[in-house]
Amino acid sequence: MKICQTCKQEKPKTEFGKSRNFPDGLCPRCKSCARVINKRSKEKHKEKWKARQKRYRESHPDKCRDIFLKNKFGITLKDYQDMAKSQNGRCAICGDVTKLVVDHCHTSGKVRELLCGGCNTALGLIREREEVTIKMRDYIIKHKEDK
Repeated sequence: MKICQTCKQEKPKTEFGKSRNFPDGLCPRCKSCARVINKRSKEKHKEKWKARQKRYRESHPDKCRDIFLKNKFGITLKDYQDMAKSQNGRCAICGDVTKLVVDHCHTSGKVRELLCGGCNTALGLIREREEVTIKMRDYIIKHKEDK
């Protein structure tokens, strides 16, 4: 048990964040008090926090990308790089060599393959309905001579 420096309540040690700066290895404030104080500080010094975050993202792009991929799709940066390599850096639909985005099923969340932004957007716009895809293909074929 430990007493929070801010709220003065005795709480289990699991309620305190870790910190090497203190002899017991724990922050002096409980997590809930620290959250409130950090939120106030971020609101008071909004531009400073934004600049700090920007500097961090610029100096740690791979780490930030890895965190984003894990949180959004449940894959690591290495998984993404392996997928891109297996696709020869090409979109799984059109074959363009461009920046690739992760395509996933919006129902199950399962990651499928990597697509270019255009193909990923097109899939989203037709809401992945097969019948619309077929009608779009037929439409393109019908008007092929219009070029």
